[in-house]
Amino acid sequence: IRTMITELHETHQMKERLAEAKIRELQMQMNPHFLFNTLSLVIRSIQLGERDTSIQLVKAISKILRSSIEINTVSIPLDAEIELLQSYLYIQKLHLKGRVTFCLDVRKSFMDEDVMIPPLTIQPLVENALYHGIKNKRGRGRIWVRGYAKEDMAVLEVEDDGAGMTEEEMEAVRRKLRGEKDLAFQEGPAPKGGFGLFNVAERLRLNYGSRCSLEFKSVLGLGTRAVVNIPLESGYDREGED
Repeated sequence: IRTMITELHETHQMKERLAEAKIRELQMQMNPHFLFNTLSLVIRSIQLGERDTSIQLVKAISKILRSSIEINTVSIPLDAEIELLQSYLYIQKLHLKGRVTFCLDVRKSFMDEDVMIPPLTIQPLVENALYHGIKNKRGRGRIWVRGYAKEDMAVLEVEDDGAGMTEEEMEAVRRKLRGEKDLAFQEGPAPKGGFGLFNVAERLRLNYGSRCSLEFKSVLGLGTRAVVNIPLESGYDREGED
């Protein structure tokens, strides 16, 4: 019995180490993706001859680059994530010249709980709202970023008033988020959302297992809302993932 207990303990530890290694691998993929997309804004600004804007963008991106390089853990404090997000929003405000209004409302009610989340969790959701929601809308747009405690969960929401999605498009996104890679494109529309969105979903799954969720609600023509639920307590949950 002691031998079996030892073997089970070692197997559990190995699973945790493999999961952490996979999370780090996904994080390494996420950093250059994030920086590449951000640097592309500088290139466009330079091409348009917007010298002052280009200088401001480079300064803001250098701050993000420094923060990104310093991130070497699988999770960071929520306030550090918000600080990184604010730099990204500043860059987008410069680039979009007032076409989009960002409303950041992260409540302080659970800050004392020392909430830890995977780095670059919120930014890809904002990027997704910009390029798959607001970009396809005529006129000005608005994006809300909310964070609050609900029971034993930290809830993070990113909502836009952009183009929205049909139910068929929503189902394609759900299939992709569930990891149904072979089925996602067989029938119906291709899922909206890029590499960053599905990278976030995979890192959340590996970090928290069944205790975490990433959900989307959308109405065609009215916008989309992404909701992330993360346990306030730390730790792994591998139940049902053998």
